[in-house]
Amino acid sequence: MDDHQAPHGGELKDLYLGAAAAEEARSRARGLRDWDLSPRQLCDLDLLLNGAFSPLEGFMGREAYEGVLRLT
Repeated sequence: MDDHQAPHGGELKDLYLGAAAAEEARSRARGLRDWDLSPRQLCDLDLLLNGAFSPLEGFMGREAYEGVLRLT
């Protein structure tokens, strides 16, 4: 008997990059603007990356976000 509950959406999303892909992403990012994230933003990012927010794969864009605001 499996003691684990199936992830929501049927698939656990692990979005961390492997070593080679992470190095490639670092190289591409060197010329980009940077900014500091708040502790809350860092927590959300970590939860997204490690699959805790599965099946989400990212954040809403501005258009989707504003659409949600219009519904409330």
